[in-house]
Amino acid sequence: MKIFVSFLGALTLSLSSAVQSQEITTEDQAEAFLQEYCVSLVNEIAKAVDLQRGYATREEWDKFMEQGAWIAGVADVYGSLCKD
Repeated sequence: MKIFVSFLGALTLSLSSAVQSQEITTEDQAEAFLQEYCVSLVNEIAKAVDLQRGYATREEWDKFMEQGAWIAGVADVYGSLCKD
């Protein structure tokens, strides 16, 4: 869970720095920012799934389960913030 919180903090900082110099003032700007954030979440899930496959191949089940928890956490955030 510590890794998940760290990831979200880093992701938020990196995305917010992209718009830091420009305040979001319209719904279109907010939607564009959220869309970029959601794409970042999907990319993180894809990376985690690849790591999880490697752990399964090497039968590193503790690490496999940690990645599963990470994926579930990121997916939860995605489900809460991102539209279909």
